[in-house]
Amino acid sequence: MNQTSTSSDPQAQFKEEAAKRAVQFVQSGMKVGLGTGSTAIFATRRIAELLKTRELSDIVAFATSKATAEEAVRLGIPLLPDDLPEDLFDRSAPLPTGGYLEQADGTAWMALFGQNMVEIGAELAMANPAYISLTMKFVEHFLMIASGMIRPGEEFGMWDEQDGFFYDVLRLPDGRAGRAKKNWRAGLLNR
Repeated sequence: MNQTSTSSDPQAQFKEEAAKRAVQFVQSGMKVGLGTGSTAIFATRRIAELLKTRELSDIVAFATSKATAEEAVRLGIPLLPDDLPEDLFDRSAPLPTGGYLEQADGTAWMALFGQNMVEIGAELAMANPAYISLTMKFVEHFLMIASGMIRPGEEFGMWDEQDGFFYDVLRLPDGRAGRAKKNWRAGLLNR
């Protein structure tokens, strides 16, 4: 995945800036969730830069997507031993069973991330009104994530009360559903 920001792409600049600000909270010795998507790639690259300059050390990462895991390996970021790219399945690919996968993607983390993006966007929008629409998009994303977490009365929502954890949910065409516990790291929130 080749994600680079350019001055002509304000959304890429916004994502890169958000990633840099998020990485400011990473400290030496942490186990770090790398996330999924282009913003996660920017954050992974920033972590690699800080490891190279020794501003960070003793980081161990876990990835929630194959692309992010591959980028971490390419950049020399150590992954948890059982979190190599071949251990992950591509959750964005069509399912051979039909149906779809409701992705937890660290649902709690993503909600927090959405809140942080709204805060960053609001700061940027005060200086440049061009960021208002992007900020509103993150408000929408946060509300969609939050509503996806709250599914009272459903047998297979993302939240597993017994485990006290969020999981991806596989929903099959015939109406059956089940939690996908293979990629359990998607539900982690590092605070």
